[in-house]
Amino acid sequence: MDRNEAEQLAWKILGEIEETMSGDGVAVKAGDLRNHMKVPAFFEDAEYEALEKTIVRILLGATEVKPALRAVSLDGHDW
Repeated sequence: MDRNEAEQLAWKILGEIEETMSGDGVAVKAGDLRNHMKVPAFFEDAEYEALEKTIVRILLGATEVKPALRAVSLDGHDW
């Protein structure tokens, strides 16, 4: 996955999250853990940018090709 694909996928993820948060709402606690209510939630632009960068970093890291170790034979012995 390249950066462009990761950014497009990040926006899809953020869209789904915001749709859920704005429709279902999120729990807001007011000091006492038993005292809470659900309200619709939305992200500000700065929060979107931070979340997008985090999601892109995770996606790129998860799809990064990792080097594989190879056994080396010395004097006919595998080490």
